[in-house]
Amino acid sequence: MKNLKSLEVLFVSLAAASAAIPGIALLRSGIQPPGENFTYFIALAELLAALTILYAIANKRKLLAMPIKKVNRLVRISLIAALGCLIGFLILREELVVKLPNESEMLYPLWTTGDLKSDLDSMTKRTIIQEYGFDEVRNMIYEMDNYSLAITTTNILLLLTYQGVFSLLTYCFTIYGLVVSNKQKTDISA
Repeated sequence: MKNLKSLEVLFVSLAAASAAIPGIALLRSGIQPPGENFTYFIALAELLAALTILYAIANKRKLLAMPIKKVNRLVRISLIAALGCLIGFLILREELVVKLPNESEMLYPLWTTGDLKSDLDSMTKRTIIQEYGFDEVRNMIYEMDNYSLAITTTNILLLLTYQGVFSLLTYCFTIYGLVVSNKQKTDISA
């Protein structure tokens, strides 16, 4: 009985920490799209984490009605999806964000057009920045056809893959917290 209470506290604490971590990690690590979208990125990350917990709580009856094998399978699938999101985020970040020696970052969109595209065919992203300068490359990005669509899509994919990790982990811990909590109440009433 005491072990179940400890597990409940552990899983609920992990769920709460998973919900708070995205914003804190963003503030501390600099893992976010560079530029003016930083505040929106943090706010949306925190909102999605809170909604994940609410979603799990709202579906508490369905979760508790599931056999434990099915709950475990759901959690395993969610953990695999979280790992996939983490790998996807790291690949996107490595491919699209160029860190410069002066600690600033340049976010390249998923696709490029115009002069930037022709330059990328023959040079690396870092080389283009070194050759033309940060401001000139940023202007080349701004002047691309469909700039807004390209940069918005890039930011959305970065956000979804990053937040997917924490939302899925939060969901897993919340599910286990609810299941363990229910198990404890069932054992007490029996």
